[in-house]
Amino acid sequence: MFRHRDRGRNFVHNVQLAALLSVVSGVVNIVGVLSFKTLTTNVTGHFAFFSEEIFQNNYGLAFLSILYVISFFFGAFMANTTLEMTSRGVAHFSYTLPLSIEIFLLVLVAFSIFDYSVWLSCILLVAMGVQNALVTKISGAVVRTTHLTGLFTDLG
Repeated sequence: MFRHRDRGRNFVHNVQLAALLSVVSGVVNIVGVLSFKTLTTNVTGHFAFFSEEIFQNNYGLAFLSILYVISFFFGAFMANTTLEMTSRGVAHFSYTLPLSIEIFLLVLVAFSIFDYSVWLSCILLVAMGVQNALVTKISGAVVRTTHLTGLFTDLG
């Protein structure tokens, strides 16, 4: 699944990657919603919440929404930066560092003994930014999410 890149990928490779992405994203999102009352796999909803909070003069909650967006963006930026730094050698080994970062972040949240839901939500959003950018890069932008999440992946 990770051996082929861009045009070297076929439909089956992309379906396998999309299936894996869906399972991981679904689990992370339901954990975020049930544990932290926060969407943790995309940024589209956070932009909507940001607009609503600005309109209602709730600037603290508006800042929180932007913090979530920045967290996702940072994850996408981190994934693309590590991919570019490590892709000089064998291409499919360049995925090891971003995948390790994502795994580390998810394990960090899973075993956290603290109840800092805002920061744990930010960590989940960083992990999903990493995953989204990684999958977009691997598949040559064939497998990706839509709306603002894809846009922020491209920016990252």
